[in-house]
Amino acid sequence: MYLNYILTCAIEIPGFYTAVFILDRIGRKPTLCGGFLFSAACNIAFVFIPSDLTVFRMIVYLAGKFGISLVFTSLYLFTSELYPTEFRHSLLAFSSMIGRIGSITAPLTPVLMDYWHGIPSMMFGGMAILSGLLVLTQPETLGTKMPDTLAEAEAIGRS
Repeated sequence: MYLNYILTCAIEIPGFYTAVFILDRIGRKPTLCGGFLFSAACNIAFVFIPSDLTVFRMIVYLAGKFGISLVFTSLYLFTSELYPTEFRHSLLAFSSMIGRIGSITAPLTPVLMDYWHGIPSMMFGGMAILSGLLVLTQPETLGTKMPDTLAEAEAIGRS
């Protein structure tokens, strides 16, 4: 039991460093989209792995946790680069607040397991797929100047 917790926490470290390593090499959008979709694939695959394959289930779970750790490291950088200086602090706080809705409802997900054991993983996987696809609608910010005004922010990705 303690080993699982230690591994779950420890996998965030390579996720963080991988994000730092690839953000400036392949860009923000591919990093975020890839991280979301990789995590989604692991979450959904986890549901279909037989429960007697505990080691394999743990590996898939940790791979998904790695992907979402990579995403969280990248997300704050990406969103702060999208927002103009005059609104950056307020919009980043608002984004974080909206993200906390998931954190508030997360403790309720074990109740869903009463209906079917795979609902929480499928739900998290589905939201990660949706998030990965929504990232594709945003402009790439790698190599762009951070916007100071709303007009500059709207111009990101147009040229």
